[in-house]
Amino acid sequence: LLIGDDPQGTTHSRIMKANDDYVPWPLLERQLNQLQNAISANDVPAMRESLVALVPGFKPDQDIVDWIHSEEKSRGVAGPTWHVAEAAAP
Repeated sequence: LLIGDDPQGTTHSRIMKANDDYVPWPLLERQLNQLQNAISANDVPAMRESLVALVPGFKPDQDIVDWIHSEEKSRGVAGPTWHVAEAAAP
C-alpha cells in the first residue's frame, strides 16, 4: 500500500517506495498537545484546526456537524457540558 503522490520505483519491477512526510517529534508533540487540549475543552473548531495541521491533505469540505457543539454555541456555553455517569454496582 502506497500513500502519497509520488511513488518511486526500485530495482524490482513490482516493488515501489514512497517518500512520506516526516514531522520532527517536538513539532508533532506540540500539535498533539494542542489537539488534546481542544478535545478536553470540547472545542470542536480547534479540534478541526488541529487535524488540518496534523494530517497532510485533510481538507474538510463541510461545516461542523456536531449537534452538541451547535447547541452549546447557540446558548453561549463554553467548555464541555457532558458528564460521565458512574456504572451501577452489580
